[in-house]
Amino acid sequence: MAAAQTEDGTQPWLDSFGRWLQQAGFTAGTVQKHLAVASHVLTWAASQRLALDGDIRALLDAFVRHRRHCHCPRGRRGLTEVARPAAGLFLAHLHRLGVGVAEPASREESGLTGAFAQWMQAHRGARSSTLKHYCRIIRGLMRLVDGRVADLNAVTIRSFVVTRAQCYPREAAKVRTVLRAFLRFLAAGGLVPATLVDAVPVVAGWRLAALPRHLPPEAVHRLIASCDARTRSGARDRAVLLLFSRLGLRAGEATGLRLSNLDWDGGTLTVSGKSRRAVKLPLPQDVGDAILAWLRHRPAAHGLDQVFLRLRPPLGPLSSSGIMSIIAKAMAGAGVQSPSHGAHVLRHSLACDLLRHGASLETIAALLRHRSVETTTIYAKVDVDLLAEVAQPWPEMSPC
Repeated sequence: MAAAQTEDGTQPWLDSFGRWLQQAGFTAGTVQKHLAVASHVLTWAASQRLALDGDIRALLDAFVRHRRHCHCPRGRRGLTEVARPAAGLFLAHLHRLGVGVAEPASREESGLTGAFAQWMQAHRGARSSTLKHYCRIIRGLMRLVDGRVADLNAVTIRSFVVTRAQCYPREAAKVRTVLRAFLRFLAAGGLVPATLVDAVPVVAGWRLAALPRHLPPEAVHRLIASCDARTRSGARDRAVLLLFSRLGLRAGEATGLRLSNLDWDGGTLTVSGKSRRAVKLPLPQDVGDAILAWLRHRPAAHGLDQVFLRLRPPLGPLSSSGIMSIIAKAMAGAGVQSPSHGAHVLRHSLACDLLRHGASLETIAALLRHRSVETTTIYAKVDVDLLAEVAQPWPEMSPC
């Protein structure tokens, strides 16, 4: 790639960056500071004859080192705190423009794990959030053999699965699924024998052995009441919590919810759940009112139609980690002690509450979008009366 261009050639880049900053919700003062840093980046890169196709992290490190002793005419000493984030945003913007800046490959997207993630997306339609967890498991396996695929054999695979199951018993079945998919991917590329998939052991487990982690109804009410709907963050957080506690959405379903998924006339919303199955759900009155209250506060974000957005620039869709932060903040504000802080605790709480009020397991399974009602039977364990109803009689022994 060519080195950084002259000032005349880079002015369109700065103008485009400025427009993007405005659309992303940055204030006018912040836009000016970021443009000053971006101009400094271009001056520095041109003076050093640096190509803008390297690793962004390496370029940022070099630029920050330069600023410590810089005497560039465009260098402003008062912008030290924003220099690195502003330069990073600018380099990423150049990448979007196709200028040639290479985004640094994340650990999840590099090497063999990156190729596996692309394969899973192409052939299985796996979500990025799912692949992030899958790649974490694969990296653990590859560390066991120091990254050498040739050293993968039945012994190393079984050792990894057993050790992982002992440390993380709840994800033993997930590890088996991931390894079988990974070994099929390697076999498709001729890197391992196809029969190596059979070396992945089955770890003993008992379905429905644990109680669902849930909150009592009064704790859920306190969580929702802790959000001040008069503020922008409170309105958003209240709408998110109501979606989880009234409809049992998963975190990924809430982050993927789009404005076009809301049918106000029909009183429904459409969510895309596991396996990308689109399901239409009823929109309760209190949930709809909360979403409308948030939409009145929602910033105008160019090109973004997700319902829930981050509140700090650059504006963008709310992530699963953002959902976790909302729930954790609400629990701290309401003084609620919870066995877990994810969206699933509210999903479980909804199912348990519905069961206590007489809803059938089939109804709960339909609301939670379980493929099989057998998955829903775990909630019967929190209701002793219903548990007695679903218990099977002990088979009588015939007399000798």
